[in-house]
Amino acid sequence: MSKKVLSCVLVVLGVAACGGPSAAVSESSTVPEEAVRATTPLPITDGLAPLAVASACGAFDELGPVTPMPALGGRLVLALPSDAVSVGRAHDLMSAPASDERETRFVIERGESRMVVFVEETFASPGDAFVRSISRFAATRIARGTVTPVNLASGLDAVVVEASSVDGPEGGVVVDEAWITTPEGTVVSVGIFVTTDLVGAPDGCRSSARAIALGVGIGDARLDLAGGPRRLDRWTIDLPANAVLVHDEGPDFDVYEIVSVAPFDADASSLGIYVGGHPSFEPTGTERPGRLLGRETPWWVDEVNGQSRREAIVGYDDGSEFVHAFVRAQSPIEAESLVRVAESLRDAR
Repeated sequence: MSKKVLSCVLVVLGVAACGGPSAAVSESSTVPEEAVRATTPLPITDGLAPLAVASACGAFDELGPVTPMPALGGRLVLALPSDAVSVGRAHDLMSAPASDERETRFVIERGESRMVVFVEETFASPGDAFVRSISRFAATRIARGTVTPVNLASGLDAVVVEASSVDGPEGGVVVDEAWITTPEGTVVSVGIFVTTDLVGAPDGCRSSARAIALGVGIGDARLDLAGGPRRLDRWTIDLPANAVLVHDEGPDFDVYEIVSVAPFDADASSLGIYVGGHPSFEPTGTERPGRLLGRETPWWVDEVNGQSRREAIVGYDDGSEFVHAFVRAQSPIEAESLVRVAESLRDAR
């Protein structure tokens, strides 16, 4: 199962909160692997079903004039109504808002109704059976629907999930979504959601949503997967190839995450680095010698439910600030590889 999945729809719509990135690490809500295995996949079709001549979508029957808007730090471009506004998801004061490298959320408000376009980078590759993987995953969120591989006008490959029910576990507010393979080879989801007052029929708002989903283009920015030295504020760290560094900035702390790109239907391994004065450090397992910031400090090693975990912490300057490194990996070998990445962290001044 993919490490990253669509977040709680109510938060996407801005109706309610269901948790944001923690002060320790940014994670999206996930579907248990056993649920993915137990769910009947959605049918895969050869082509998209014809759209209704007139989809009942209230103020969104017509999108109106559209304008190109950048998403994910300029890596993608969406053709959106000129009244669309980029607004981050709600998060509590003790957490770091997700950076634009992870997700971009566009909100279009017309009267009491709202349409939200949520773009999220999964930091996963399509894998060998991508369409089937999407079919299995979509079935955990949508009661009925279809899955169709398409090629966008921009040349990007995509898989469109068309919900034909409004009684799914997420409240029936997803209208259309496209899972797009970027030029760098990672998967990005583009979901179009509406408030429940607009979902009076299964095909409600689909004409407007489909135009957005199929109109995703390629921006000028690129995700750097080459590896090598990267700056983390005052420090430098050495990334392996095929890994991504993401920075989430909190009010008085920073969280960096290094994610190893893995196939969509596999769990990814990651290294988190918290920098600030209030780390959440509650290690379990056994202690062993190690290093962080070039200083000797113990690493805590634990194996929990098939996941390999490593943690270390060190203070700096006057001891009021800390660097807390934590690894979540799918095997001890992957965990030790990420520990070595953490131990490459050094002062760049």
